[in-house]
Amino acid sequence: MTQGNGKMKFIGKAFCVMALGLCLALGGFSGSAAAWSLKGMKASKERDAMHHDAASSITDLFTKDKPVSAVESLGDLPDFKIKDEASFQKYTMEIHEVPYNETTLSYRLRLPETWEKRTQHMEQGVQLHKRLMSHITTFMAPPIADVRPSMTIQAKNLEHEIDAVHWLRHYLLVNGFTLSGEVEGKDLRNANAHFVYVRDEAAYAGYARAIFHGNMVTLARFDVPQRFVKWYSVLQKQAVDTLALVFPKSGTIEEWRRDNLGGELLEMQYPASWVRNRTRYNEDGIKTSFELHNQAEENKVFGLMHFTAIKRSKDTDLPTEIEILKKSLEEVYGLYVKEIKSSQPSYGPLEFDYIREEIYIVGFEAERGIQDQELRLLVMADSKWYVIFYMMTPLEANDFYNWARNMRAYAIIKDSFL
Repeated sequence: MTQGNGKMKFIGKAFCVMALGLCLALGGFSGSAAAWSLKGMKASKERDAMHHDAASSITDLFTKDKPVSAVESLGDLPDFKIKDEASFQKYTMEIHEVPYNETTLSYRLRLPETWEKRTQHMEQGVQLHKRLMSHITTFMAPPIADVRPSMTIQAKNLEHEIDAVHWLRHYLLVNGFTLSGEVEGKDLRNANAHFVYVRDEAAYAGYARAIFHGNMVTLARFDVPQRFVKWYSVLQKQAVDTLALVFPKSGTIEEWRRDNLGGELLEMQYPASWVRNRTRYNEDGIKTSFELHNQAEENKVFGLMHFTAIKRSKDTDLPTEIEILKKSLEEVYGLYVKEIKSSQPSYGPLEFDYIREEIYIVGFEAERGIQDQELRLLVMADSKWYVIFYMMTPLEANDFYNWARNMRAYAIIKDSFL
């Protein structure tokens, strides 16, 4: 780092074993030739029957619960006739559902008329959870050999502010799916991704879409056996992408709280799950600060944001305040910089003529027992004030969910400065 013109310039840079008991009774020789002949005929019939039963039992073992093709030719399925958007519209029908009579779960989608719904909705409403996805509906294609493509719709309540792209990536990875590309999102509340997985020794290719509405997420996924995916690629994507929520909830995931730094100097908003801590006011009104913590019930902190406002005077300058911050971080946390990832101008309130943001990877003294963290530092200055805002968060590779949650809160606060 170097100094110039009273401002700081920043330089920078995770076949099962099966036992079949076949008890074959061996008949002995007794009596006359006629008696032997009759017994032999009877034994032969018994053996034939037993062999038939054994063969049937083996067949049952291999075909139990396996669907049998419901069509004489795959070419008869409308699924295989869908090659583009026009044929998708031609060979599908619109389905409108209000699951469990819950209007917030109602949706419209298009599927071939040969598909069947496998979920019977109860009259009373479904209880959505925050931890687990609740099953809403599953649609099944006609059997193809021993497999069936399917489309499933699930929903849950969300706990924390988070981008849809980050939520979907976390959901797929923690549930054992392998992403086959990047998770994409057209905005903060919609995301989609392709993934693969193995079920019952068969490989499947899936396509999922997450839709945030209010504090809920609705997840639509279309799963196809890998060996048929090229015939289903258009239907899979169109069915998921054109699903529409009829009465989506509005609003944010969490309640947002309003706060300010230095009186009316800087107003901000942040998610209510973040806890305000360590508020300090300098007696002469020159310096004020406070922190926000992403804090678990056992008081363990998974993310920290610190805000300081310093009134400019003949006894203050930005390089000195940055040096004070650096020494504080070293003494309080045993922190040191391992890598500078970026250093560049940023955005903020128009009244600030100097705004710069830097991103660091920082380490900690071994005895602290803290994993490496990402440190984001935002420095702003106008003619009257210096504002220093930094966030420490676990690395994306070490704790993806909390990293994603912290990044969303950071963006909310930074945007609320405007």
